[in-house]
Amino acid sequence: MGVHIIAYRVSKIDYPADHKMEQYGLRDPEYRFAKLPDSEWDPLRLAGDRAFCASGLFVSQEFDGDYHYRPEDFSKAREWVSNQDLPAGNKDRLYRFLDLMETDESIWMYFSW
Repeated sequence: MGVHIIAYRVSKIDYPADHKMEQYGLRDPEYRFAKLPDSEWDPLRLAGDRAFCASGLFVSQEFDGDYHYRPEDFSKAREWVSNQDLPAGNKDRLYRFLDLMETDESIWMYFSW
């Protein structure tokens, strides 16, 4: 079974001060999710993605009921990628993604199993 790594830019929604977060028993979302375009991240299931997700290298954060992930230590994540037996193109893809997440703290991963 494969996994999709879906990348989002997550931002907090700034509601007006008089906005009621809960009406009629429903809660408004607190965060906005913008999926990264394919030009920045390829969400296809490729060799190594499942092991990458299961590597234990990530911290999690709950946003509106779903957990999203980022590397706890980018150097360790890069070292993990370098030690894997993956096709070069797949390694490069993960390296580029790590670089992108390291420079943009709003990018979080969602794992869809």
